Amino acid sequence: MPRTLAISDDELLIYQMYKKNQNIVPTLRHTGAGYYTEYRKLEHFFTNLFFQMFRERIISISEDEYVIDDKN
Repeated sequence: MPRTLAISDDELLIYQMYKKNQNIVPTLRHTGAGYYTEYRKLEHFFTNLFFQMFRERIISISEDEYVIDDKN
C-alpha cells in the first residue's frame, strides 16, 4: 500500500506541474475533458488510501505504546 500511495502522489505532483507548465506530459489518459477527469479519480483514490493507512496506523497504536510527555 505505501508504494501505491507514493506512486499516486508522484503522479498527482506531475499533474500539478503540468497545469503550471505545459511542457510536462502527464501519463494518465487524456479524455475529451482533458486530463482533469482521470486526475480527479486519482485524487479521490489517493485521499481514500491515505486515510485508510492513517486509520490503520492509529488503531495499531495501543495506549501502552503511545505516551504523551506532559512535562515539556
